[in-house]
Amino acid sequence: MCKNILLMCLMAYSLNLHSQKPLISIRAGANCNCQTKVEDAVIESWNSYLISISSPDRVTSTKPKLVVGVNVGIDFGFKLSGGWSFQPGLFLNIKGAKVEGVYGSGSSATDFSHQETLTYISVPLGFLYQLKNNIFIEAGPELGFLVARKYKETEGTYSNEETETTDFKKMEIAVGVGAGYSFGKSGFGVYGRLLYGLTKVDISEPYYEKVRNFPRQIGVFYRLRQK
Repeated sequence: MCKNILLMCLMAYSLNLHSQKPLISIRAGANCNCQTKVEDAVIESWNSYLISISSPDRVTSTKPKLVVGVNVGIDFGFKLSGGWSFQPGLFLNIKGAKVEGVYGSGSSATDFSHQETLTYISVPLGFLYQLKNNIFIEAGPELGFLVARKYKETEGTYSNEETETTDFKKMEIAVGVGAGYSFGKSGFGVYGRLLYGLTKVDISEPYYEKVRNFPRQIGVFYRLRQK
């Protein structure tokens, strides 16, 4: 349903904007990555594993860690009425999360970690409003297509890595909001965005039912001059 609505909106705007020459912007920045509810999911998953091997130990502490990814791509700005513009784009987005923790106590205390790195080709369908003093705000849906995954898990001195994507949602729907500032007529500017995923990340594990991608994006852009 959501996919159909997004496609209908895109088609409707494309009919009105096909004759316009777009204002092209190149963006590059960092994703300060995290996922909602991932810490709870990791605790439940590890405790379930410990119960399954009849261990008396349980998770005693966890701590989410910052994972930095990249977002880089291109926007196409189409003027609407007033200060509004429609700004679809095409981006490479690296998202994910990391949680470190300890299970057991005393001599049986064992460190563990969980790190998920997910690479998407993203298609933002944003609406931008130009304010005064070179400031703009933006908001809109974003489609993300999963193209690669790297998972790393450690337990004491043991380490394991996976790249399989079978149990992961291949298309993510997210909503983004942000703001930016243009440095006069130079074409350069800076931006910041919050991107909240609406769809599941892992579709196989019940513990990860409520986990969503939630990256904070910061970066720079350059608007190409129109001839």
